[in-house]
Amino acid sequence: MTEGADQQTIDLTEPCIPGDEVFEAAPRRAADLGRTVTNYIVEHPEFCLALALVVGAAIGVVVKRR
Repeated sequence: MTEGADQQTIDLTEPCIPGDEVFEAAPRRAADLGRTVTNYIVEHPEFCLALALVVGAAIGVVVKRR
């Protein structure tokens, strides 16, 4: 083996999973997304109502056809 190959060792005993900081940050990001969506709904209720009516009508048409 060469000197470079001797210096590079691979430790296979450590599992390759994300650290705790990734799992702790996930709920915080989900909460931030929820706050963002809630703030948008509060600022633009007429758009959200129209969107809900369009989605409901589309679902109604699809269900009626089946």
